Amino acid sequence: MSNTPKPEVTGPAASEMEMSGSCPACQGDVSVRFTGRRATSVCRKCGYVVHSIVHQQGGQIVFEQLVRAAA
Repeated sequence: MSNTPKPEVTGPAASEMEMSGSCPACQGDVSVRFTGRRATSVCRKCGYVVHSIVHQQGGQIVFEQLVRAAA
């Protein structure tokens, strides 16, 4: 185990994109962060989290929601 100090975290990472009124649960504003071809969206009002695959189609950005069922 090393004694290397962890980097200081001043707060949550800033979103890369904001979408107003796009929460599927409450129509609240959503903050989006991109990681490669995936996006994670979090509603600022209710906290609803959505994981999506992102691609371009006809010059538009398309978010395909990943739906996972609990066992």
